[in-house]
Amino acid sequence: MGAVKKTLATIAATSMLLAGGVATAAPASAADIDSGIWSVAGEAQPPTTLQTWLDWSYMTSTTNRHSPRSINSGGATIEVRSGTYNGVQYGWGRVINALALSYIRFEVDTNGDRRPDLQDWENAQNGSTKWTDGYPTSSSSNRAFRACATWGYDVTCNLAGPSNTTDWW
Repeated sequence: MGAVKKTLATIAATSMLLAGGVATAAPASAADIDSGIWSVAGEAQPPTTLQTWLDWSYMTSTTNRHSPRSINSGGATIEVRSGTYNGVQYGWGRVINALALSYIRFEVDTNGDRRPDLQDWENAQNGSTKWTDGYPTSSSSNRAFRACATWGYDVTCNLAGPSNTTDWW
């Protein structure tokens, strides 16, 4: 699957260069390709935006964890999680008891329109628990998070449908 992501990232980066860089569609680095971090707003994002993500491997090291949003779908539980790491509060997506061939997708709204501006996803195996990378929370009502279970890394939560998607938090 990593080779597919890298190939798609190369195609997306080439397309953006040829289009004059009108949108940020490629990840910031090869490491971001593997973790699934992309900007999806259709507007250019400064590179520093993507550097604020916390890798999913740190989620079990966070404190004060809780699930402000959760939904059950076909035996899987999809959650928006929140916790603190090194004094910074993060939100991330988690799936428990993932369905076969599914992905956990985490979408971030940064401007208050409740449309995803940033996203992360992780491939989830049948019956597994999987986390996405985390993004810093904010006291601003413009920042919001939601999570969903999808059948492909490029499938948005809107396409996944309400039965597979948490409410915005």
